[in-house]
Amino acid sequence: MMSAPRNPSPTRKDTAITDKKQLTGYNITVDKGFALPNALAGFVKILQRSREEEPSPHAQAIKDKRRAASVENEITARKIMEEHILFRGEGHPDGIKYLTLKDQVNLIKDYLPKPPRITVPDLWGSLARPQPDSCIGYITATEATTHKPAFAMPFTREEDDMAEW
Repeated sequence: MMSAPRNPSPTRKDTAITDKKQLTGYNITVDKGFALPNALAGFVKILQRSREEEPSPHAQAIKDKRRAASVENEITARKIMEEHILFRGEGHPDGIKYLTLKDQVNLIKDYLPKPPRITVPDLWGSLARPQPDSCIGYITATEATTHKPAFAMPFTREEDDMAEW
């Protein structure tokens, strides 16, 4: 007896292929084999050279924890790996002064690319508001002063007022 076909998840309306087609419609391409910009190519070359040396403690931890993280759901896997991949902000033990690490930050939609043709939004819809899983940034004056003792502010109050955060 054959089982009934599985219904798609009600919380996931699109497939990865649909998402990729939408991004391509907006001229956003990933993993196309294009030559990297010079600055990025130089950075990649440095990273490749460093692999010939002894791995850093974080690189070794990533290698050791990768398999365990791969069998977890996305959020749990991210939590397992993030301390070895992302900078920790000042609010964490051994965190970096002036930085903050936040989850699910709604970024400003103004920085999304404009549709290259007027037909693109009709075909693929508008791009969603960018919201990274984790976001590293500078501590704002408001955030710095809510902590006791207050965090160090990377910018003066005047500079902070001019920033668009």
